[in-house]
Amino acid sequence: MALNNGTATSPVVSNLAVGSHSITATYAGDANFAVSAATLAPRQTVNKAATTTTVSSSSSRNSSAFGQTVTFTAAVRVTAPGAGTPTGVVDFTDANGAPLGTGSLGQGNLATLTTPSLTSGPHTITATYRGDSQFVSSAGHLTQTVTCSVVSGTRQGNLTVTGSTCLQGATVNGTVTVAAGGSLAADHSVLNGGLISNRATAVRMCNSTVNGAVSLTKTTGFVLIGDGADSDDVGVAPCGGNTIKGSLSIVNSSGPVELGGNTVTQGISLTGSTGPAAELEGNHLTGTLACTGNVPPPTDDGQPNIAPTRTGQCGAPGF
Repeated sequence: MALNNGTATSPVVSNLAVGSHSITATYAGDANFAVSAATLAPRQTVNKAATTTTVSSSSSRNSSAFGQTVTFTAAVRVTAPGAGTPTGVVDFTDANGAPLGTGSLGQGNLATLTTPSLTSGPHTITATYRGDSQFVSSAGHLTQTVTCSVVSGTRQGNLTVTGSTCLQGATVNGTVTVAAGGSLAADHSVLNGGLISNRATAVRMCNSTVNGAVSLTKTTGFVLIGDGADSDDVGVAPCGGNTIKGSLSIVNSSGPVELGGNTVTQGISLTGSTGPAAELEGNHLTGTLACTGNVPPPTDDGQPNIAPTRTGQCGAPGF
């Protein structure tokens, strides 16, 4: 840099790495003056740049129906005077830090997570950017409200579910049928007549008793029939096992399937599931555990089922 009245100023430098830097200015001298140099003291320290994270929901006004798939998008922005492009991972959690999953930052410094499994009620969703070698972590929050038509108390006769219905401490003296596109959540409830669905969006049953068979066909979203054997699943609220006094049949589901910690007085049949590997964990049954045509094959996730006989993809001892 040329001297101007004895002073030279460097161009703006924006590519110094995070850390401590020794900066030296050296005068080259001329015909009348000797060479000289000086080092900046203290050293120049470059800190990680601050960030802010915001999170948004794909649903209108952050409201969705039970069984509806929701996508959360986290946007990570660099706070001035910092600059650059953050990289890395964003963790999405529900209230109290329960994990929903992670997303990697991509184009536009955005990370997304899609979940179909939020239970009814308000959810505080937090997106936490972990930070990287140049940028510090930050977090953003929103409240997602999941709506559901609640049924409680005793109901005489059959019940047909056409929208999003939540049985909470209910007794249904009849068969519960989930119509195409409907979603059902049953918690601490008694079904005296069985449970049937065909092309339902989602079915969740926890801590409940069914005096009859359970038959779920072509469910497009998630099926969760108890999670009593594996309570730390990502994105799944606590869900105790059920007592099913009949058979349990899951046919041609295209979404996630989990059957965990249930007592089934007859057999369990899992056929033709095409979503993520179905999880059958820690179930107790007196009939056959039969699994055929599931792609990928099901898993017990290290929680063996207790059954007198096993066939097909569930035929391995201890499955």
